[in-house]
Amino acid sequence: MRAGALSLVQTTAVAQAAAVAPNAEAELIRAAGSETVRALKNQARKFVLDSQGTIEERYERQRRLRALTHWIDDEGMVAGRFRLTPDEGSAIVQSIRREADRLFRHAHREGRRESSEACAADALVGLVVNGQTGSGKAKKTTEVVVVVSHAALRRGFIGPGTDELCEVPGFGAVPVSRAREMLADSFLKGVVVDGVRPTHVKHFGRHRPAEIDTALMVEAVIKRGAVVCVAEGCDRTVGLEWDHRRPFAQGGPTSAENLQALCRFHHSQKSAGRGSSSQVATGERGPPGAERNS
Repeated sequence: MRAGALSLVQTTAVAQAAAVAPNAEAELIRAAGSETVRALKNQARKFVLDSQGTIEERYERQRRLRALTHWIDDEGMVAGRFRLTPDEGSAIVQSIRREADRLFRHAHREGRRESSEACAADALVGLVVNGQTGSGKAKKTTEVVVVVSHAALRRGFIGPGTDELCEVPGFGAVPVSRAREMLADSFLKGVVVDGVRPTHVKHFGRHRPAEIDTALMVEAVIKRGAVVCVAEGCDRTVGLEWDHRRPFAQGGPTSAENLQALCRFHHSQKSAGRGSSSQVATGERGPPGAERNS
């Protein structure tokens, strides 16, 4: 930091992790030179959480810490804050994102400019107060994705010293026991992974979602912990779209090798010919929403 190589924010993230996991310091300092601040904070948080015991112990602690509080702010508005476990928090956030995305597109069609935050607020009111979407349609079932290693799922816990996973992408790890509970009312997607590259994908259930989306999501989770915009300097994890590296109109295949995640702004920049996915400039944050196919 004194040499100017680390910002105060980066130094704080590294120091907080190093305080409980000294061996993480060198790795995090190296990461600070190439990763975004958000990615660095996520890595540092993982070291801190790993120092707090097993995933099961951490989950029980999270359950005890769950809370929702509200107050009246200086503008006379009702403000609030909530803390939930990764699986429950993911369900809430995904529901709000989906409805907020619909409201954003509806406003755009009517020529109104609404911020992402305003649409999310309207979505929360519609979902909680009305118990349905603003269109009057019944709520859709919320999809909560849990990436869990097959061996861990069969065993019932993460094997010590292994690289096995059991986590909600973008939200955090959950106990394998919780994943087993969720299987009782879920659609199962099987993925065979070689290193970090999914090689075979099979969906089981009444519907047939796109297997390729599952492969791309699993690969992103293994590599980066979540599906993230690949544009240089951008680490957005919401409002993402699957972009063809080689355009579909030019014969680019819809395959895992030819698809990449881009936020809406960078996707539109690339489509407008303003640079490749790694060269497009950053800009205004797009509307909220879950990942989708281009």
